[in-house]
Amino acid sequence: MRDFKEYDELLELSKQLQVQPEWLAERTVPEFVFKTYGTQGSEIILLHGLFGHLSNWEKVIPILKDYCRVTALEFPILRGRKSEVSVKALALYVLCFLRFYNFEKCYLCGNSLGGHVALRVALLKPDLIRGLILAGPSGLYENSIDTLPVKPDRQYIRKHMYRVFFDSKHVTDEYVEEIYRIISDKENVKRLLVAAKSAKRDYLFHELPHVQVPTLLVWGKDDEITTLEVGQVFASRLPNPRLVVKECCGHAPMMEAPEWFAEETLKFLRQTQ
Repeated sequence: MRDFKEYDELLELSKQLQVQPEWLAERTVPEFVFKTYGTQGSEIILLHGLFGHLSNWEKVIPILKDYCRVTALEFPILRGRKSEVSVKALALYVLCFLRFYNFEKCYLCGNSLGGHVALRVALLKPDLIRGLILAGPSGLYENSIDTLPVKPDRQYIRKHMYRVFFDSKHVTDEYVEEIYRIISDKENVKRLLVAAKSAKRDYLFHELPHVQVPTLLVWGKDDEITTLEVGQVFASRLPNPRLVVKECCGHAPMMEAPEWFAEETLKFLRQTQ
């Protein structure tokens, strides 16, 4: 990171947030895992949720990439150190990514924890962000995990996933098995709980009026994790919001209603460019 001129900026922001991920303390650039699609148009960065992955966006990307340059960024929750996985540390991670790859005036699009991180980034460096697309973000009230059973089984995972999706077809055996493998690792569980608890503690109610960029709130009417009432509170607190709601849809509208999600996102981009 010696030649990375924005290091001092990130260090000052870390003091402001009162967190310092180890990669920053060590003066290194973190390892970024991401995929980029499309070659022209607005830049949009996709940020997944706590148990999410780049694949969460696979149905939205083919639609968006014809109109904008889309980058899906993976959070280091399952490979980072505990100092690197809180909401505020992830915000610094995203900012480092934006600076390192020279993104300017881009859109941040985040689901759940990813939306929370996007808000933090916009509060820290509004000059880098053109707008926010937030799908069921945490940061106010969220019915999510901050504890796990000593030995969580597949039945526990399936029960939680039924709360995430309106349509149970998304709760596949393969998806349950993927989550089971993740939380069977004690170190993964520790990192996931650090991230989840940080999201509960980082209450944004009083900071939302200071968000300076236009914000699209994309909500599933049947979201049981961050309910529609939470979306309405976000809309009442943000200075420049637009709330759109999808019937028969849960906490991950980009997965359950990808065409609708992409259409609303593109409409927002056209209105704010």
